Amino acid sequence: MGASVRLRFAILVLLAVSLAGCGKPKLTGTYVGKSGDSVVLLDLVQAEGGQVTGRLAGVSLKPDGSISDYTSAVSGLTDGRSVSLAAKSTSLLPVTVQITGKREGRHLKVSAGDSLSSELVKSDVTTFHNEAAKLRKRSSIILAARAAAAAEQAAQVAAQQAHQQAAVARATLLQTIMALMPRVDQMSARLGSIAAKGAAMEAAYTKTTEQMVALLERERSLTGDARSYQRGQISYAIQQNAFAADRAHNQVQSSQIELGGSLTQLGAQADAALASCRDLSPETTEPSLQTACADLGTKVKAMIDLAKQGAQNLRALEATYEREAQRQRQITDEATRIQ
Repeated sequence: MGASVRLRFAILVLLAVSLAGCGKPKLTGTYVGKSGDSVVLLDLVQAEGGQVTGRLAGVSLKPDGSISDYTSAVSGLTDGRSVSLAAKSTSLLPVTVQITGKREGRHLKVSAGDSLSSELVKSDVTTFHNEAAKLRKRSSIILAARAAAAAEQAAQVAAQQAHQQAAVARATLLQTIMALMPRVDQMSARLGSIAAKGAAMEAAYTKTTEQMVALLERERSLTGDARSYQRGQISYAIQQNAFAADRAHNQVQSSQIELGGSLTQLGAQADAALASCRDLSPETTEPSLQTACADLGTKVKAMIDLAKQGAQNLRALEATYEREAQRQRQITDEATRIQ
């Protein structure tokens, strides 16, 4: 056999061996499967002896718009076409899932019991990430729409609640005003009565002094030891007149203190109600409440005017009392000396 013949024979042997090796294709590669709402990646490496290792990853769009990510390590055996894998989750609670598959050209059909059946196509990691990005974008749109709908619903509920609360507040305000108006009327009546009594009290202070002066003159007219008892009786009567004036003055002061406290409390309650009236919107306020607010304002103004006049009268009454009380003390002291 010549050298050229031996060379041709060697080349034929090498080609035969090479073609024989291509008869059993390797499973190594990246396989991607996608559906409307999910994308799966199966990345496999086949070693000598049919050992296979790799990873299973997936991204799914849930019905609520959120994204579910999962990754599992896989290992198993293959004859180059059929494959049997065990996928073990990398989560805190690992679960092993058995996967079987069969390769047909660039396609790899896999199944896991009755729960998973998918056809994967040989591709690359970039394709998987691109499809996953599309799902994430859809998720963001869905979640944004859900959030906007939830916000709108929350706003509608809040507006409805605010409307109901405003209606309750107006009804409560009307009840408050209707309860306040009789009290304001009663206070105005008391203030008017006191104003009328003030003039009578001033006259009474002056008249008491005049009576004491007359008694003192009578006491002075009773001279001599024989009339000492009579002078003592008159002096006692003068003192009793002075005491009566003091008691009347003390009663007036006590009444004013009690009335002042009641007036302050009622005024604060009326002011709060009128402030709420001022905050009302004419467009949403019932006519009955508008009328009640106006009536209360009129009555409160009249009460305040009476209170101011009463305070002025009280100052005048106090000045009269101080003047007459000083004269009465002088009369009492003189009556005691000539007794």
